[in-house]
Amino acid sequence: MKFKPLIYLLCTAIILTNCATRTKPAPVVNVTHNTPKKHKHIQTPKQDDTQVGSMNSPVTNTHQTTKNTNTYHPQPPIDQSILKTQWMKPINNAKIIQPYTVTNKGINYTGAIGQPIIAVKDGKVVYSGNGLKGYGNLIIIKHDNIFISAYANNQQNLVHEGEMVKMGQKIATMGQDNNKKPLLHFEIRQNGKPIDPNIIIK
Repeated sequence: MKFKPLIYLLCTAIILTNCATRTKPAPVVNVTHNTPKKHKHIQTPKQDDTQVGSMNSPVTNTHQTTKNTNTYHPQPPIDQSILKTQWMKPINNAKIIQPYTVTNKGINYTGAIGQPIIAVKDGKVVYSGNGLKGYGNLIIIKHDNIFISAYANNQQNLVHEGEMVKMGQKIATMGQDNNKKPLLHFEIRQNGKPIDPNIIIK
């Protein structure tokens, strides 16, 4: 009988220990995370006369990572068909003041205000106007279902939408930038994405 108090003490200690270490059941947590909404990207334009010349397509980079910036490519791979045909410079006796970059998307030339601007290749004028902010008087020429060329900040556009032009044909005159300095901003786009014009123009 003298062991009963000891047994009671042991039982009490065990019960208290279990109570102290017992945890409440884990609350039910909704494991469905609130995935941030993806921004809607501009869809790739269909290759027709009205959309192949879009100048609003953002420059996308499918190779960029946060870990290794050396994998960043500033432009898409060049379609080799473009290298088999002849292209001209959009303006003669002009100096490049800003080369192609990811942000510039083209080449900036300087020369003389009113200097002739020519079509770099045969094609169809799909845009001639000043409705795109930042481009001033702009001409866009569709050369095929892959490539377009664009001529911005013109003093005067000399061709109209729907008109067929020949390589070397005068299509505009050089205008000026916001600082009243002569400027032609020239772009070539492949499937709506800018590429370096110096790769192909002679």
